[in-house]
Order: sequence, then C-alpha cells, then structure tokens
Amino acid sequence: MKNKLQHIQALNEQFSAELGNLATFPYFYETLAAFNLGEDASEKLERVNAMAQIEQVYLKRLESLQEEIHSQLSELVTSEVKL
Repeated sequence: MKNKLQHIQALNEQFSAELGNLATFPYFYETLAAFNLGEDASEKLERVNAMAQIEQVYLKRLESLQEEIHSQLSELVTSEVKL
C-alpha cells in the first residue's frame, strides 16, 4: 500500500509539473503575436499551429496522467475494501 501511495504521489507531482508547463502557453502565443510583426499571415499561422501541436502533446500527457492517477486510486480503494 505504501508503494502505491508513493506512486500516486509521484504521478500527482508529474501532473502538477505538466500543468505548470501548460500554463506558459498563453505567454508563448502573446509573444508570437507581438514580436513577429514582419511576417505575413501564413507564416504567423504556421507558427501558431506548431505551438498548438506542442500544446496538444501537453494536454494528452495530462489526460494520460489523470487516467493513471484515477486507475491507481481505484486499485488502492479496491485493495483496501478487500482487506
């Protein structure tokens, strides 16, 4: 049980770190909008799309971590009920 709790805590810390990374994306978008004034619209769109794809990776990672945390908590509850 202690190992499972430690594993859940580690997953929670990873989730928090990834959420912190995701929180920086609005600043990236603002920077792209502010400092790429010489680019035409298609170049700006390409950059924004690239950032959005990276953001999607973080979102998928958060989803995966959330599912893993839920799974581990469910297993922990099930094992506790059996005891």
